Amino acid sequence: MADVHTRPTLNMSAVVRATGVQPDTLRAWERRYGLPQPGRSEGGHRLYSRRDLEIVRWLIDRQEEGLRISQAVELWQTLVDEGSDPLHMSRYARGETPLADVDVGPAMAISQLKDAWLAACLAYDEPHGDNILAQAFAIYPPEAVCTHLLIPALTEIGEGWYRNELSVQQEHFASELAVRRLEALLTAAPPPTRSGRIMVACPSHERHRFPPLMLTYLLRRAGWETLYMGEDVPMEHLEAMLVSTHPALIVLAAQTLPAAADLLDMAQLLRERGKRVAYGGLIFNRVPSLRKHIPGVFLGDHLERVPHYVEEVLAMPATSGDYIPTSDESRDSARLFDLHRAAIDSATRDALGPDGIRSQHLRQAKLSLGDSLYACLKLGSLDPLRADMDWLTGMMGYFDVDRRGLGQFLTAYARAARSQLPAEAEIACRWLDELAGKENAT
Repeated sequence: MADVHTRPTLNMSAVVRATGVQPDTLRAWERRYGLPQPGRSEGGHRLYSRRDLEIVRWLIDRQEEGLRISQAVELWQTLVDEGSDPLHMSRYARGETPLADVDVGPAMAISQLKDAWLAACLAYDEPHGDNILAQAFAIYPPEAVCTHLLIPALTEIGEGWYRNELSVQQEHFASELAVRRLEALLTAAPPPTRSGRIMVACPSHERHRFPPLMLTYLLRRAGWETLYMGEDVPMEHLEAMLVSTHPALIVLAAQTLPAAADLLDMAQLLRERGKRVAYGGLIFNRVPSLRKHIPGVFLGDHLERVPHYVEEVLAMPATSGDYIPTSDESRDSARLFDLHRAAIDSATRDALGPDGIRSQHLRQAKLSLGDSLYACLKLGSLDPLRADMDWLTGMMGYFDVDRRGLGQFLTAYARAARSQLPAEAEIACRWLDELAGKENAT
């Protein structure tokens, strides 16, 4: 039986990511020069061994020394004919090759790989984390790695940060490692095979890159030309992007409540322009009732199924998807709350006094509550703010503020809103009264 070094277990994408050599070039080298010589899967797809990968790296090194590829192959063959193994000759030695310290055998379950990658990220071990991802993508389909390794691991890290068990630096380190891998995958994605261009964008206030990047990659894997327009896209840039790209479908993604409110504005504008709109994101999974307020088609809460849903959406009329428009009362309240927000913050601080929540914690609490309330008023629903109270409670606990302190803060904020807002913003005052009353009753 072949050992792990010569066993063909790596698909072409894994070799492309590890070497930077594009698929067309690998196939041309194999056809013209017989290097490398991959095996084949049962389905006829190329499978490379770790030795094949090292051969590709060896050829690249010779090119960097000034040889043409034909000369590098000729040198390889001459050394082999002399009975030497070019990979083990000190003259041509190179540093540690990718995957050198990782067992690429299929026995390691994806859940184990997830735990190993998580441990590497928490230890800031970038080389080991990269090698684990290379192994995972070599063994499992990219969709499985994204949905069963990267998403669960990043979710665990986010929850650990929320519980004050992990640092924000650990969260950023893991996210950047995952994003970098996705960007490499996007570069190596196959050309489109389907008609219809898709645009993926995030509204203002949305700065999470990983979910929309992964969505873009999955759609490209499924054969669509997919343009990732970035996170935090200003509303005023949207129409110019439409004119330049002429997409058949615009997919919007939001993970947070403020971003969902901006997504609503984008979706309404696109609907008015007769464009097909689809959307998704964590906030719509956490608060399903939000979906009825967005003019567009919800793409479900499982990213791996999105390409199937997109195919259905492209067959629908542009104005598909019933929704409940935000009432004029709620939108007027949002506008008035935004105008008077600074005065409400100041009145809340005065009401709590010097013995209340420490100033830096109070600023964060007011910012979080104010952003959430403003978003809910724009969306026309209090449901997400009720759900966000768990987050606010956890954040205050992180600041060593107990439930009694949280109740005092909400009461002070609600009273400040009633003292500062005009009667036309009654809905905002009523919602704040409900939140304060519920918290003080617990």
